[in-house]
Amino acid sequence: MLATKKDLGAILRLQKTAFEAVAAEYGDWDMPPMTQTQDQIESDYRDGYVFFKATDGQKIVGSIRGVLGQDEVCKIAKLVVLPEYQKNGIGLTLIHEIEAYFSACKEYQIFTGDKSTHVIRMYEQLGYKAFKNERHSDYNIVHMRKLSKGSVPKL
Repeated sequence: MLATKKDLGAILRLQKTAFEAVAAEYGDWDMPPMTQTQDQIESDYRDGYVFFKATDGQKIVGSIRGVLGQDEVCKIAKLVVLPEYQKNGIGLTLIHEIEAYFSACKEYQIFTGDKSTHVIRMYEQLGYKAFKNERHSDYNIVHMRKLSKGSVPKL
């Protein structure tokens, strides 16, 4: 379901909790999900990012955000699920929700670190394909994309 501005504090806390294991695995505690501030997440919201949340009762247990660029590309970012709720389909549901919301875009783009092989596999199962690797400290960021069902490939 769509998140509102009042959910941003809980989403930021969730993000930091969910990324603790990732930061430890990568040895990078300065990655943006760990250092983002309340002002920065509110700026994302004001700049047009659409936030979705997954809940268990009143507790936010998952989140994803995306924004549509002028190039008609939906940039998806920060898919997070609390560790104790992972492997229950919450991440898949959030990706499906954001893709449905931005169904008129020409393509979706998402990224993750190259050590997150389970995440890369999940994105591949959803139809995403790697198109760029970007070096960051001691690891690569894998950029992935897929065409929207609403797009028509150029011939």
